[in-house]
Amino acid sequence: MLQKRLTTAYTIWFCAVLFYLYQYIIRVSPSVMKDDLMVAFNVSASGFSSLSSFALYCYALMQIPVGMLVDHYGTRRMVLSSIFLCATGVVLFASCEQLALGYLARMMMGTGSACAFLSVSKIVNEWFPDTHKGIMMGFVPTFGTLGAYLGGPPLVMLIENQGWRTSLLILATIGFVVLVLNFLSLPTARKGSKEIIPGEETVSFQALMAVFKNGQAWLFGFVAIGIYLSISVVADLWGVSFVQEKFMVSKQDAAQMISYMYFGTACGCPIFGWISRVIGSVKYTLLIGATGTVAFLGYLVFASHIPLWLGNATCFSIGICTGAEILCFIAACEMMGPEVSGTMTGFLNCIVSLAGAMIQQHVGMVLDYFWDGALLESGVRAYSIHTYKVAFGVILFFSFTSCLFALFIKSQRKSPSKTYSP
Repeated sequence: MLQKRLTTAYTIWFCAVLFYLYQYIIRVSPSVMKDDLMVAFNVSASGFSSLSSFALYCYALMQIPVGMLVDHYGTRRMVLSSIFLCATGVVLFASCEQLALGYLARMMMGTGSACAFLSVSKIVNEWFPDTHKGIMMGFVPTFGTLGAYLGGPPLVMLIENQGWRTSLLILATIGFVVLVLNFLSLPTARKGSKEIIPGEETVSFQALMAVFKNGQAWLFGFVAIGIYLSISVVADLWGVSFVQEKFMVSKQDAAQMISYMYFGTACGCPIFGWISRVIGSVKYTLLIGATGTVAFLGYLVFASHIPLWLGNATCFSIGICTGAEILCFIAACEMMGPEVSGTMTGFLNCIVSLAGAMIQQHVGMVLDYFWDGALLESGVRAYSIHTYKVAFGVILFFSFTSCLFALFIKSQRKSPSKTYSP
C-alpha cells in the first residue's frame, strides 16, 4: 500500500515539477531573443527591459495571492489553469505584432508561473513521508536549473533553425503537453478536505503584518535581492548580449557561458548550506556569498582580456556564490516560525522578484542613456562594452549594498535545517 502511494506521489511530483521547469524556460527566453524582439516590436533597450520584466512583475505581485488561491481551490485546479495561462501567453506572444499585446502575453506568462513552486511544495508536503520531503524538495532547484539551461543554448539553436516565432509556438505546444500530463496525473481534492500549502495555514492579514513589521525579515530580503541580482538581471536577461560583446562570440556560445551561472547556483545551494553548518553562522555565510558575488561579477565585467575558459569559470563561480541566497529564505522562515513561514516565503519571493524586474529596467535605461548611436545591420541599437560596464555597475552597486545589510543580521545559534527555494 505504501509503495503504491509512493509510486503515485512520484508521478504527481514529476508532472508538477515539469511545469516548474517549463515556466523557467519561458521566463528566461527573452534573453536569447533580444535582437529579434527589439526589431519585431521596434523598441530600445529600455523598452525591451520593460517587455521582459513585465512577466517578473506579475510573478512577484501574485506570489502571496496565488498561495491563498491554491490553498482555497486546490493544486489540480490552480496548476491546470496556470499551465494553460502560460502556454496561451506564449502563443499570443509568438503571434502578436503590437507591443500592447506583447505586454499582455508576458503578463499571462508571469501570472501563470507564480503557481509553479508553491504547487510543487504543496504536493511534496501532502504526498511524501517526512523522510522523503527534504530530498524531493532538494531536486526542485535542479529542475529549475535545467529549465534555465534549456532556455539558453538549446533555444538558441532552435531559433536559428526555425525563427523566434515558430520556436515559441513549439514551446507553447510543449506547454500544452505538460498540461495534459498534469490533467491525467493530478488527483481531484477529496470533498470536505482542506488543502494546505506548507506553512500557509495562517496566511492572513495578521501574518502579513507580522512579517512586514519585522526588521530582520526586511534585512534578509535586501540581502537576498543583492545576491540574486546576478541571476535575475544578468543571467535571465542581459548576460547573453553582454558576453557576445565582451568576448566577441556567437549567441550560442554566449548563452552557453551564461548557463554556467545556473549550474553554479544549483551547486551553490547545498555548498552554502554545508558552509553555514560548519561555521555555525548564517550571517557570516551570507557575507561570504554576497562578497563573492560582487568580486566575481566585478571581475567578469571590468577585467580585460579574459580567456573564454576563465569567463566560463567566473560565471560558474558567480552562480555558486548566489546559492547563498537560499539561506535568506531558510533562516527567515525559521526566525518567524512555522505558523507564518509560507507568508514569509511569499514575501521574500515577492520583493526579490520585484527588485529584479526594476533593476532589469534600470539597466536598459542606462544602456539607452549612454548609447553612442551605433546600429547593427538589422537596425537594432548596438551597445559598446563601455556602456555595458556602466549599466552593470548598477547591479554591482546593489550587490555591494547587500554586503552591508548582511552586517546587521542578528547571528543565530543554529544554522538552517529546512529546505526552501525562491
